[in-house]
Amino acid sequence: MAFSVRPSDGGIVTSDHSDMVRCRKIESQDFGAVIELLCEGFPRRSKTYWIDALRRLEAFPVCEGLPRYGHLMETSNAVVGAILVLSAPILVGGIKTIRRNVSSWYVRPQFRLYGPFLARAAEGPPATYINIDPDPPTWPMIEAHGFQRFADGVIACVPAFNFRSERARIMPFREVIGTDHRLSTEALQILRDHEEFGCISLCSQISLTCYPFVFRRRRLRSYLPPCGELIYCRNIADFERFSGPLGRYLALRGIPWVIFGANGPLRGLPGWYFAGKLPAYFKGATAPGLGDLAYTEAAIFNDYA
Repeated sequence: MAFSVRPSDGGIVTSDHSDMVRCRKIESQDFGAVIELLCEGFPRRSKTYWIDALRRLEAFPVCEGLPRYGHLMETSNAVVGAILVLSAPILVGGIKTIRRNVSSWYVRPQFRLYGPFLARAAEGPPATYINIDPDPPTWPMIEAHGFQRFADGVIACVPAFNFRSERARIMPFREVIGTDHRLSTEALQILRDHEEFGCISLCSQISLTCYPFVFRRRRLRSYLPPCGELIYCRNIADFERFSGPLGRYLALRGIPWVIFGANGPLRGLPGWYFAGKLPAYFKGATAPGLGDLAYTEAAIFNDYA
């Protein structure tokens, strides 16, 4: 069954109109069908999780010309596939670009042949595309679409035990507003936005200089205490430098351990590196830095929903 592109609305349709398969943007009236589909594709996630995720995307600022939620695939009587895409303007090396986080891609088995067309429908203007939590069976397909790994594994650490790291004062970022914090406008915006997403936005202050950090509280296993996922820092070396005071600040608030994507262990950081675990991918001109998942599903979606 051949596919063709309909230029007027970006839809992709089959040439056999008796059994049409079409891709289009997700609209708010599609929520019920999309949530049902995502519950089927990701059974570990609750219905409440997906309702909350779409509501958060509903309130998320939209890049002009890009869909608010992502795309779906439908036949004449059912939604059979969906892909959520979070788009946000960011600065990379002082240059403004668009970051697009491809998330929650699922197509019902009998329509998997058409899955690549759903991915193509989700593409837009030049941007950095990232996929931070793909299922292992999808890795070859992601790589075939031009994605490369920027984090090959994950570090799980207990930073509070790093007594060799540099001393610094750790504080909520709002405490530095109105002071000579020397944070860039972009860093302040990231801290402010992510606090609104429900993250923990902190500053590590040494002398008169502040370093921005964002963490997301997560519970990976019911039998483990909550961890803090590192969502943003300017450079992973900053986390290594201030890991001790950051870890003790978080531990006193019920978050004794931290996870983040990496390409190997960090010297002096008490913890474990798991190669090949939770790799993160990108496609575009510039790879995201380690410790930078700003404006992605890791920051915006609520694991506690």
